[in-house]
Amino acid sequence: MGKITRVRTGCWTCKKRHRKCDEAKPICNNCKKTGRKCEGYGLRLSFDFFQQGGVKKKKKNALDQVENEESKQSGVKFENEGSSSSPMNDPAYTTSSSHVLERGTTPDQTPLTPMITTTSSSTNLNHFSSALFEDLQSLLSTSNENTNMNMPLPDNQISPPLNDFANFDFQIIDFIDKSQIFDANHKLLLNNVDSRGDTGNSLAAPPDPTTLFAMSHQEENMMLKHFFKKLLPLLDGHPKSPWPDLALQYCDFDTARSCFISLACIHMYESRAGGTELYQKGVAHINNTMDHLIHYIRENSSKMNKEQEVNDASVDVNKKHMSYFVILVLMNVHLLFAVLEKGKSSIAREFFKIFATICKDPVFYNQILKTSDKRRSLAVVLSWYDTIGAIVTPDCREPYCLPQWYGRAIDGISTSKMMGCPGEIFVAIGEVARLRNKKYNGLLEDEDRTNVYQRIRYSLVSYRDYVLAYDKDSTESFANRLKCALCWSLAVWITLNKVVEPEYYMDTNSKLAAEFIHTYDQMDSKSSLVTQMVWPVYAVGCECKNDWERSCLTRFMDNLYENTKMGTTASLKEIVLNVWERNITQEEYLIEWLGRGVDYLPL
Repeated sequence: MGKITRVRTGCWTCKKRHRKCDEAKPICNNCKKTGRKCEGYGLRLSFDFFQQGGVKKKKKNALDQVENEESKQSGVKFENEGSSSSPMNDPAYTTSSSHVLERGTTPDQTPLTPMITTTSSSTNLNHFSSALFEDLQSLLSTSNENTNMNMPLPDNQISPPLNDFANFDFQIIDFIDKSQIFDANHKLLLNNVDSRGDTGNSLAAPPDPTTLFAMSHQEENMMLKHFFKKLLPLLDGHPKSPWPDLALQYCDFDTARSCFISLACIHMYESRAGGTELYQKGVAHINNTMDHLIHYIRENSSKMNKEQEVNDASVDVNKKHMSYFVILVLMNVHLLFAVLEKGKSSIAREFFKIFATICKDPVFYNQILKTSDKRRSLAVVLSWYDTIGAIVTPDCREPYCLPQWYGRAIDGISTSKMMGCPGEIFVAIGEVARLRNKKYNGLLEDEDRTNVYQRIRYSLVSYRDYVLAYDKDSTESFANRLKCALCWSLAVWITLNKVVEPEYYMDTNSKLAAEFIHTYDQMDSKSSLVTQMVWPVYAVGCECKNDWERSCLTRFMDNLYENTKMGTTASLKEIVLNVWERNITQEEYLIEWLGRGVDYLPL
């Protein structure tokens, strides 16, 4: 299980960062210049486990005793599932793809496959997903206690307990779609825990992740140019998207670089601009950002434990707030990666919980976020993602964000500025999601079917007021912004009718769908307002009944994919076509398509 290794390419810090080390003693110059703690060159025990349905007892030998003694001293816990838990503050055991070790086998064991003795991206993902999940649990458990003391949450907010994610090692792999990232060898081992290796088969080893970071200056420039010139304008409707500046400001350069390159690689792969090597590079870089995310969630978790200790001078509030930004930026990148790849994510819901917890810190939100449009834009965007994720979930969860985070028409930054839909309409989407949650749990009352329904409907038909109130820094004409707001309003209205089911609602929805089609068809399919209109096309498409409606929506979906080249828009068409062909609801198909604990993000 364990193996003693000597770092031969420099200090542990440089090795984990995939950087060449000058091996200066006692600390290398790279670490000294960048202000990082040099972890030295000494011997170090590192553990790597492959989940295979349980841990078999082995005969103890000298090496086993060394492992046991070391694990007792450092706090490594051996779980019955075969995964290791890294201590919070020991960098020697920090989850990182740079020091995954080869597994040894005892003489009486049959090797599973030759692949198991190699370093693989699947092993790295299993490693960092375990550590991330433990840290998410720690952060959420402490933050929920503090949130209950400081900010009331809706009484009926229902979401799956964290225990539902017991097999998180495999769920995180769905985040990057194991059907594409892993070859047949990986899928055999990862999807079938009872699989046994066949010594007669010659299985090819996956590429060494360290080589995936190797990139010429020309290749790196091409990736960055693709990100800033082609991809970034598709990710939101802001004329100069603020989050890359925030990534460069609050993350170190290497992490920000990995953010940009990972998204560029996956988008170029989806655009058929390259083969699987692009996908592998994208995954390697998103893995790198995940390592940093784990670090900052750990750090933030310990700080949140001290949140109530007002007089504790050791708590550096400024550093805590900086950590908040790093967490938000990196979570945003991981959500975008899922959107670009296939639109499926098994970790998005946990990210949204953490995002809401962070922004419910009144000091952070009011004194840090609200004082800068650029910083506040991050909360606006993540609220947008959270709300759209909630309105499509088969289990009908509620949004974790608060209504005021969308911004209003008169605010300097809001969903209107970021993607075209007024914040007031997003408030309505959140209310529809809450009604949907009530209906799912059998709690929908007559008051909801009458007064609440009429109030939401009135807010939707008032879409023109929200557009009239906003006319700052927009690159789109008033007419286009008005049509965009109308399309969003109609999609929400159709969804509201489906939830509440007022009298003759199916006939009403058919008329609203026709109005949506005529309005949407008048807009430039390549404009940023239209490329952000993913959920409205999805919502209206799932409710289309006749051939004319379906032919129009098919054309809209094809154009949307051609203009974005994102996995989520390809998935959108797959879902809608299955809803039509099988005459089922979107929720029924999503339950089947997503599986347990996975969310679809039509963003």
